Amino acid sequence: IERQPGRAGNDEITPGLGELTTVIAPATWNVVTPLTTLVSVLAHRQGVSIPDAASQVLLAMGLPAELDLSNFDGVVAALSGNAVGSQVFAAHALVKDTVVEIAALFRNTGDALTDVDLPGLIVDQLADLIAGAEAPLNFGNATVIETLIRNVANETEVTLSDELVTSASTVIAATNQHIASLVPVGSFAFLVQVAKVKHVSQGS
Repeated sequence: IERQPGRAGNDEITPGLGELTTVIAPATWNVVTPLTTLVSVLAHRQGVSIPDAASQVLLAMGLPAELDLSNFDGVVAALSGNAVGSQVFAAHALVKDTVVEIAALFRNTGDALTDVDLPGLIVDQLADLIAGAEAPLNFGNATVIETLIRNVANETEVTLSDELVTSASTVIAATNQHIASLVPVGSFAFLVQVAKVKHVSQGS
């Protein structure tokens, strides 16, 4: 696995999309994105091959099974009129938004988490959820988000009230529902639509 902290690819330059602290990819891959990060983490944590991890990520994100994540640039594809490029861009946004908003939730608890790589820990827990998925993971389902938040809480040993978890899960899921409701047309306009939703959700 090749780690590339702070390296921004095309999917990282769109205004309104939050940053992951580190994006990684298998060493021989040509793109580095939130989805390649999930592939790398899933393969490492579950002890499966990179191709098997990639297939599982595609399944969980509701993307075409034949898509080659090692070379596919969602932005370039979308701008060339490819609707799958827009699907991938939206998938990146769902992952980023979920990670960024859950990280903000934990940073606002007042617990001392300064030495914890919260985004990395959240990605680990998300990869575990993806590993067990038998159908596309619904990021717009508050129960899915709540499961992820509680798993992160267990790992960090942070106690969150049920009310806070429910409220945060509902808000994050609602934002993700908005993204999922957008029709993935291969165009610059679609990328802007997604970016506007993220801009609002992350308070940018």
